[in-house]
Parts: sequence; structure tokens; C-alpha cells
Amino acid sequence: MAAFVYDAEKMNELAGKFDLIIDTSPANSDVGPFVGMLKFNGTYCRVGIPPANDMDFKFAYIPLIFTQKKITGSIVTGTRRMDRMLDLCATELKSYTNDSEERKAKIVQFENVNEIIMDDLLNGRNTTSKSWRYGFEW
Repeated sequence: MAAFVYDAEKMNELAGKFDLIIDTSPANSDVGPFVGMLKFNGTYCRVGIPPANDMDFKFAYIPLIFTQKKITGSIVTGTRRMDRMLDLCATELKSYTNDSEERKAKIVQFENVNEIIMDDLLNGRNTTSKSWRYGFEW
């Protein structure tokens, strides 16, 4: 069984700070600390399925009811389909920059996602349809 190690003190400092947490870890870890970091009406989304020998899930439902938080999940496809999707994104990324001004996406280096997108949101540059389209480059 894989174990997830986290900084409990830091996670407590982040209590109630997130609208959405997307967990892509392959380990089946306790979701409690993550759910604690969600705002009222926040969502924790688990992407992928843990190993077959470690698929049990338990969580107290009372805190979810009173905070309207949600726990959701989404499966991912196999490696072959994932590779095809990533290849398509890599070859078609330039087409996003060739769109009309109204539909043009902003291409952002992945390591700069937080700074650039949060700057756009905080400075009101998220009021047109194009400002919500971002492409990420690694």
C-alpha cells in the first residue's frame, strides 16, 4: 500500500482556501486533509483509480452535508489513448493561437500557470470569452 506524506501544519494553514482540488496521486490516501482545505461548497476530485488491492474509500458524510462540499471522481483512459491525446494537443497547439481574436487562447508555460492566470483573474482580465481559454505548454 502506498502512503501519502503531507505537511499537516501547512495543510491546516490552507483550511478553507480552495474551491477545487484535483488529486492525481496514484496512492489511495485519506481525503480528509484535502477536503479540509476546501471552501464552503468546494469540490475534491479524484482523477484515476488506485491499485485494485487498495480501493476502499471511507469518509464521514456529516461534514460534507453541513459545508456542501463534494467529493467526485473521474477515471482516466489507458496509456495508449492518453498518448494519442497528448500528441494531438502537441500538434494542434498552434491552432489555438490562430483563432479569431474573440476565440484566441493564451498559451502559458505550465510553471507560470498560477502567476499568470491568477494575475488575469485579480486584475479583471477574465471578463471576455477569450480570457477564459488557456493552453499550457510544458
